[in-house]
Amino acid sequence: IDSIYDALFFLPILAATHAVCAGLLYYSFPYITLVLSIISAARVLSKIHRDANLLRKLATREMACTTAIHILLHAFSIASILVFFSATNLMPLVLLAVLPLIIFILTRSCSDPAKLTFR
Repeated sequence: IDSIYDALFFLPILAATHAVCAGLLYYSFPYITLVLSIISAARVLSKIHRDANLLRKLATREMACTTAIHILLHAFSIASILVFFSATNLMPLVLLAVLPLIIFILTRSCSDPAKLTFR
């Protein structure tokens, strides 16, 4: 009979905890997706950074698919955040999804560890 009384206390606490955690996940999911897509793209691009010809390596089928998935995840997270804030014009800002890739390609030569000099 004690287990019945335990359930009377446990189930409402479980329901309240579930409601709070589900709400936090619902509102933080676009931001989590944004951060994880940037981290994942940086990790993949840093692995091929050592190759001499970056653009040739990016043109392979495997890397093109991986890069496209990262861009789509990034675009999805940007669109989700913009919809949450009721933005009216989404497309120009969703086009920013390729910005991390462009920045990496443009700054690749500046971040070569072999070119760093320490005094």
